[in-house]
Parts: sequence; C-alpha cells; structure tokens
Amino acid sequence: MMSEVNRIIFHERLDEPVRDRGRAHVWVGDLDDEGCGVDLNRSALSADEIKRADSLRLLLHQARFIRSRTVVRQTLGAILKVGPREVPLATSVGGQPFIGSTNGFEALHFSLSHSENVFALGVAFDSKVGVDVEIVRSDVDVLAVAEGHFLPTEFAQLKALPGEDRIRAFYKYWTAKEAFLKAVGEGISSGLTQIEVASNTNGEVFIREAKFPAAKVCAWQLFQRDLHIGGAFAALTIIIAEPNCGPAVRR
Repeated sequence: MMSEVNRIIFHERLDEPVRDRGRAHVWVGDLDDEGCGVDLNRSALSADEIKRADSLRLLLHQARFIRSRTVVRQTLGAILKVGPREVPLATSVGGQPFIGSTNGFEALHFSLSHSENVFALGVAFDSKVGVDVEIVRSDVDVLAVAEGHFLPTEFAQLKALPGEDRIRAFYKYWTAKEAFLKAVGEGISSGLTQIEVASNTNGEVFIREAKFPAAKVCAWQLFQRDLHIGGAFAALTIIIAEPNCGPAVRR
C-alpha cells in the first residue's frame, strides 16, 4: 500500500518497488513481521554484513539486522539493476552507509534508520535525503535528555509545553536533527547542537539554522509522520534538499 505527500511516496510494504523517479520514496515497516514482504535472506548480504550479523548475541537482533540490510540491498539493487549482493555499499567516516561506487548512478541517495523493530528507508534521485525514526517512550525524562543534547532555546520551548505535548515535540525535534545530520553526511557524534530546530504556531517543526558547510542550500523540505507499526508508536522525519537554490538553511 502506498500513500503520497508532496514530493514523497510512502511505501507500507518493504517489498514495494519504485515506479516514479521524480519523487523521493520512503519504506516503513516492522522488522519482526514475517509477512512484511522481505525474507531473512543472508545470501543478499556481503561477507562483512554476515560477520556483523553473527557478532550480535541475540537472535532477535540478528534477524532485524539481516532483514534491514536485505531491504536496503533489494531496493537499491532493483533501482540500479544489479543483484542485491552487487550493490556497492560503503560506510562514511560518520558511520552513514552510502553507495561506494556509483557506476553512473551518482544522483541516487539513500538513508536508513531503525528503532528496535521499526524500520525506515529513504531513497531520492538528484537530491540529498535523511531519514530518522524513533519509538516514542512516555517513560523517558525528555527534559533531562534535551538539557544535555539540545540548545537552550530548544530546551526552553520543550519546558513550556504540557507533558504529552512535550514528549511528542521532543521526538519531533530529535528525529529532525538526526535526519538532517544524515542528509548532510554527518553522524550524531557531530553534535545535535550544530542544528537549531523550532516549531511554528501549528506545531510544525523546521530547521532554523545549521552550522555545516555542506548544509548551505536555500531550503530543506522537512516531513514528519506518526507511525503505528508492530504495536509501537514512533516518530518519523524525512528531510530532502532542494538542489541549486541558494546560500543558507534558514526559515
């Protein structure tokens, strides 16, 4: 089942193919669901990925890793017209996966994220993309986390909100920051305080400012969605760059 939002097509089955290259695509699903459309296919993985899967102590974690990498390889392989294992995946210094050898497909960008069993993969053509998903937990002291990882202005905005709204806003802010870091090719170790986010009177989150040279484009489209997957409630953010349009990330 697919749904559309402006420049993004959302796929609710992990095996749905790309039919429109004019827009970004996001696949979301439950890594624990045997009926999600993707089998546990170790043969699709590289030798390093198999080694990494085997190093995980819990069988549940092994299965989630194998299924997530299978989704990535099958999806990108179908786009690149190569077998899943032939997709040349590499990992950046910041820990982000990317296509190591473009073979003429340098305009293809992807980003993946998972939080326990909830999985998200974003793919875009001719545009950078960042995706982050987090399971929303009501037992987390979001103010304590925000005080240690967010900017003072962001912390103040969260503190002014009532309990349930504060939790929702925290996860919106967190996923927006992580998705942005992925879109510009950075890891979370670069620091969440390098990006300032805010929300308007409707509660819609936007990027106010970013301190990365790679982020100097005039606009980043930010999309957020609540997910109910596999018994979990999760927050999802997708960020897509607008190419060739200017000097700064401000709104």
